[in-house]
Amino acid sequence: MRIPPRITVEHPTVIAFALVLPDSADSTFTDFREVAEQFGFDFVVSMGTRPMILDVRYNAMHYVPTHVPAGFVLLVPGRRSDLVRGLVRSEQLKERIIAYLAAVRPLGLGLR
Repeated sequence: MRIPPRITVEHPTVIAFALVLPDSADSTFTDFREVAEQFGFDFVVSMGTRPMILDVRYNAMHYVPTHVPAGFVLLVPGRRSDLVRGLVRSEQLKERIIAYLAAVRPLGLGLR
């Protein structure tokens, strides 16, 4: 059994994951990285497995469901994560980040 990597999140982060990726995986995520960084998020890629995500602020673990082979996890430490199922277009990821920020900012969130 393969143990999924543990990704520690201390700042707002987008985690991209996919069980199977094309050879050009680095270029696949270039646009996504730019979108995430535009909103002040770190960007991490987990290839070949689903990540376990540790929210340092509350020592909480976030897991990706086994039936989701690829996608993104949006996480601001201390807040609920948002799972984007599938490798959507970068414009769709941008829309999800905007919606996620609208949901967590009213809770007194100050991004870095």
